[in-house]
Order: sequence, then structure tokens, then C-alpha cells
Amino acid sequence: MSFPNNVTGYALAGVKGSSATYLIRTNDGGLHWKRLDTPGIPAFRHIDFSDTNNGYEYTYNGAYRTTDGGVTWTKQGTPANTRAAA
Repeated sequence: MSFPNNVTGYALAGVKGSSATYLIRTNDGGLHWKRLDTPGIPAFRHIDFSDTNNGYEYTYNGAYRTTDGGVTWTKQGTPANTRAAA
């Protein structure tokens, strides 16, 4: 879970009976959550947002960066022989 301020927050949610995870966001301090569609991104393992727009997401396949609050993600270069980030 990552709350860059007192109203906007991001969390990873799981699907019962599955290992799948997805990203959810709140804009009202956690009263309501909305699932963000993140096509093409492998299963989320860890998230970290520095503000409401900029964040990083780490998977077993690498690191991704968003600059629009989790709507789109760009894969980041990682050192050779890196197996996982957490």
C-alpha cells in the first residue's frame, strides 16, 4: 500500500483462489477504491508512489514507472542478470 498524501492511495489487491494481483486506487482516503486497468504488466509484486502521479511497480520481470497515476506504465532498464526486484 502506498499513500503519497492523505486522500490518494494505491494498493495491490488479490483475486480469491488466484495468484493474480491488480492495482487499485482511492481518491477519498480509502472510502472507495477503483481497479486500474494495467494491460501488459506482469503480476504486481510491490508499488511505491512518491506523489499522486509518479510511482514505480516491481515484478519478477523488472521495474515499471508511471507518471500519470498508474494509468500507463513504462518498463525501466535493469542491470544484466537481475532476477527479481521486491
